[in-house]
Amino acid sequence: MDERYYQHYDLMFSEKDYAGEVATLVGIYRDHMGRPPERVLDLGCGTGNHARQLRDCGCSVWAWDSDEKMLALARLKLAGVRFGLPSHNVRMDMVVSMFHVANYCLAVPDLLALFNLARRVLRPGGLFIFDAWDTSILASDPPKDHYYEHQYDGLGVCRWARPLYWLDYDLVCVNNDTQINNHGNLVDRFSWEYSHRMWTPVVIADCLEMVGFSDSQAPAQPWGKRGLLFMGVK
Repeated sequence: MDERYYQHYDLMFSEKDYAGEVATLVGIYRDHMGRPPERVLDLGCGTGNHARQLRDCGCSVWAWDSDEKMLALARLKLAGVRFGLPSHNVRMDMVVSMFHVANYCLAVPDLLALFNLARRVLRPGGLFIFDAWDTSILASDPPKDHYYEHQYDGLGVCRWARPLYWLDYDLVCVNNDTQINNHGNLVDRFSWEYSHRMWTPVVIADCLEMVGFSDSQAPAQPWGKRGLLFMGVK
């Protein structure tokens, strides 16, 4: 990935409602358990924006990502968060894996590995909550070219997202051309791309069951028609 992707990541996604998403996650846990979570692992934490909100909610937070550059950025800006996976004698009340981490798993074994890791660090009865793009939406409403533009702290972001998709493989690859402006003056311009495997709720439910989650909640749609929110109970 282009180094400028990491440099400008937080700027590109500065409009994402991390605080609102975390409030929803904590609310789900509270509704299920009757109290807020104490220990939480942010699995696939990226630059740590969900982890920061979880910390600010009063949780003891662990954060881990397979992308070392993302993890390094999170370390730079987050105090009071433990980085890495919890030790074997520490168990989490809740594991979250947000911003479609599950869709970066491009094959079933990868998805099972993610779910296995979440289950391993949870205490009995703990919750695993994550979001994922839904295959059925890909078929009924294929992704289209999209232009994003927003301002943050004097900087402007313009991004052209151009998706390619293969319905036979439930796969989407998106090329992003991004331009950064400072009060109208060009600061940087770069391209980056990512691939997502879309998953059906049935496949996700089957994979949760295969790794030993004893219960799961019907998927919810709190943030739009394409994304679903899932919950597994250890």
